[in-house]
Amino acid sequence: MSMHRQRGIGFFGIIALIAIVGFIGLLAVRMVPVYMEANTVRSIMQSMQDDTDLRGASSRDIRQRLNRQFQVNNVSGPDLDEDLEFESVSGGTSVVLSYEVRFPVVANLDGIASFEASAVVPRD
Repeated sequence: MSMHRQRGIGFFGIIALIAIVGFIGLLAVRMVPVYMEANTVRSIMQSMQDDTDLRGASSRDIRQRLNRQFQVNNVSGPDLDEDLEFESVSGGTSVVLSYEVRFPVVANLDGIASFEASAVVPRD
């Protein structure tokens, strides 16, 4: 019976581990701002649903309110002219914001994140 000495992780193993952890860290650094902005968009949409001043508002008024809120909160991801849809529903106006954000990862590699937020602005 031959006894083999156990050995730990080698030099190349450590380099590979550092590279993997570094890449995951880079992704996190690039993605966190995108998801924070999406969370802000969701909270703006939710606040619109609860806003009594918007009851019975037209789609133009809703779009202007969203644009103003996005400017105040420095939201640059969604394009309200292309990504915003309105639909008349029994309880009021359904507002759906569906958009994608492209973010750089490394060199010429980009990531794409898709988001959707919706709210129903009640009628009177």
